[in-house]
Amino acid sequence: MLFKGVAIEELVKAGIDPHPALLRQEERYGLAADICDLLQSEVDFQSLEFFTSKIANPCGSKRFQSSRLTEHAVKDIVCRFEKTRLATQKLIASLIEDLILTIGGNRK
Repeated sequence: MLFKGVAIEELVKAGIDPHPALLRQEERYGLAADICDLLQSEVDFQSLEFFTSKIANPCGSKRFQSSRLTEHAVKDIVCRFEKTRLATQKLIASLIEDLILTIGGNRK
């Protein structure tokens, strides 16, 4: 969901409606979801980073209560995302620019 939010922001900045999609035509913010599909490897990488970190290791840690994430663990997820946000924004902006060029528009 964090990546989808950035995709929506970048689409709006580019003056493109984030709803009409190429693949996910019935989904709200479908174009943003299509872009996130292209970024799935980055999403997977950040998930792996979280689950291999010490914070995610429930052994001997009171930060996890049963199978639910604690407030500290959620803050760690957001912090990791924010550290890579600028690079993610640039990547998404580049994908949007490529999409515009592929479709044949001359924006910007």
